[in-house]
Amino acid sequence: MTDLFSPFALRGVTLRNRIGVSPMCQYSCSDDGKPTDWHLAHLFSRAVSGVSLVIAEASAVTPEGRITPRDLGIWSDDHIRPHARLAAAIAAVPTRTGGRSGSPVRCISPECACKATSLAPKSRSGPASP
Repeated sequence: MTDLFSPFALRGVTLRNRIGVSPMCQYSCSDDGKPTDWHLAHLFSRAVSGVSLVIAEASAVTPEGRITPRDLGIWSDDHIRPHARLAAAIAAVPTRTGGRSGSPVRCISPECACKATSLAPKSRSGPASP
């Protein structure tokens, strides 16, 4: 267990310990995919907890690529400022940040999947909609 709190280096990036927070979908963005105050509170609270890496939830690269209407987006220059706000807050503590581009997979919740079917293009391959 002593290695858990020792630094970890990979390709020029050194983490102060081996504790990270994996991406967690929050389904709480604005309708146009911008991060909200909720994201700031959620990610910053993880960053100040002592972890060395915080990875934001999956971000859709197009509005049609969202799983739900409230998923995070990175398809417009309008998204830069809210994302920069999150990065600046986390940069104030010794925690590294990461991101993940979204993949168009379905939610497990039937309620969630029903909302998502209106976003998926008709020509998209994959599991059938409920």
